[in-house]
Amino acid sequence: MQNKKFTLFDTYLYVHLALIAIVCFFPFWTVFVISTSSAESFMNDRLHMWPQVLNFSEYHRVIFHSGVPRAFMISIIVTVVGTILALFLTIPCAYALSRPHFRPRKVLTGMIVFTMLFSGGLIPFYLVVTRLNLMNTLWALILPGAAGAYNIVLSKSFMSNIPASLEESAKLDGASDMIVFARIVLPISKPLIAVMALFYGVAYYNNFFNAVLFITNRDLFPLQMLLREMIIANTMRSDMMGGGLLTQYAQIFQMATIVVSMIPILLVYPFLQKHFVRGLTLGAVKE
Repeated sequence: MQNKKFTLFDTYLYVHLALIAIVCFFPFWTVFVISTSSAESFMNDRLHMWPQVLNFSEYHRVIFHSGVPRAFMISIIVTVVGTILALFLTIPCAYALSRPHFRPRKVLTGMIVFTMLFSGGLIPFYLVVTRLNLMNTLWALILPGAAGAYNIVLSKSFMSNIPASLEESAKLDGASDMIVFARIVLPISKPLIAVMALFYGVAYYNNFFNAVLFITNRDLFPLQMLLREMIIANTMRSDMMGGGLLTQYAQIFQMATIVVSMIPILLVYPFLQKHFVRGLTLGAVKE
């Protein structure tokens, strides 16, 4: 087999993609450089291209803060439970809506798409959660995001490409709809499940707005909420003390909290990345 000739256009693509990768990576690198700087090096280095010193004292403040381990465990619990619940609701719903013999599918799909375009607003959302007595419970962080309309529509598009002949042959052998779903549809949908798990997991892990609305007990603060509180307290303390080096420490502390909050997602993403493109594109192409 003859090797493909490396053309000028291929060179352009590699250079272009390399520049995009650098542009995407540079903000993360800048955040890391600032987070490992001392106050003096932070003031002297305006570009922050390379760490002049490696100072991890702000990481020590973040990681060994008295409330961080508890908040981290709460975030992990909310993320894991919320993602499992969301997959349990999203995947079967998308499968039902993708089957032509399911008669109400057009009406139900229209209702789901309607919620993507229009919402009741923040006040009705707050009233619903509080009337369900979910204040100061982890369910207030889990249930509101348990079924995303966009994710259901995306999953439906994926499952619409599953050949109907697979189901028909299984039903001829006596398989019920539940057996077809469990033994045929789910194994085929592994890329989709991985992508949905990533979408929901990142959303649950990074969401602190629901915690701001519904969590007043500090023992139930998720990690993002606690880090936000720590940043605000640290910034106010530096402002009250007149700024100077304290202001630089506050900014370094903020960068350290950003890095710490990103680590769990960065550790999980490589295991799901191989399914990411396939899971998003397979349902977008009609044969």
